[in-house]
Order: sequence, then structure tokens, then C-alpha cells
Amino acid sequence: MRNGFGNFVWKDGDIYEGHWRDNLREGKGKYFSANGDFFEGEWKEDKRWGKGYKIYKNGEIYKGDWK
Repeated sequence: MRNGFGNFVWKDGDIYEGHWRDNLREGKGKYFSANGDFFEGEWKEDKRWGKGYKIYKNGEIYKGDWK
């Protein structure tokens, strides 16, 4: 089980760097998508939750709350 801070790389090239609890993304983290998108913010039970921002590969940016 993943717990604490660490990195994980999926087979498709996506990367998560941040906090884990009980094998789920939990707390602050960064997600680098193989398609070029990037997210940095808060996670809850393996989902984006709370404050964060996402930069899409086309340059668009969303900053705000995630639920």
C-alpha cells in the first residue's frame, strides 16, 4: 500500500507526485498526463478535490475548486 509522499508512473506515461493514503491519492499532489495536461492541487480519495489548477496541453488554464 502506498502511504506518505511518493511518485507513481502508470504504463501509459501519466505521473503522479504527491501524498498517498491507503493506496489512494490524498492531500497535495501534481499530476502530469502523458497527453500534455498538468494538474496541481488537492486530492481526496483519489479524485481532484478542493483548490487546484489544471493547464491543458492547448494552453488553457482552469484555476479554482474541484469536486
